[in-house]
Amino acid sequence: MAAIVILAAITESAVQDLLWASLVDGGIEPGKANSIADGRLSRSAMIDLVKKLIDRQAMDISFPTRNLIAHGHGFLADEEFYRAEFKKQITVIRKWALRIIDARPPMNIMPKQVERWLLFMDYWTQWLIDFIDGQLI
Repeated sequence: MAAIVILAAITESAVQDLLWASLVDGGIEPGKANSIADGRLSRSAMIDLVKKLIDRQAMDISFPTRNLIAHGHGFLADEEFYRAEFKKQITVIRKWALRIIDARPPMNIMPKQVERWLLFMDYWTQWLIDFIDGQLI
């Protein structure tokens, strides 16, 4: 159960990082971008800003099971339920990242900040799937 909440928080942080990268690539000074992408905006507001700044399919992402836990409705489920939900959450995160990558992986020798984010998310989400598949047998 805790892993689901932690993974959702990491993904929220990744959305903040994408907003920061989008702002910096758009010409905003990194310090000012930091003050905008500091977690005070809602996830959907961050995604809306990202959509306006980059030429990619940035969609919102949510986690129904995380919301269940956060609202106190998921405490009676067993470990197998959370294992299955955790794997679903990882798959959703991977698909979300791939949609943003949009079959146009970064090709620059000196990648911009958004391209660095894309490279990291591509690697991290695939690593996470591979790691969990090896652990949750």
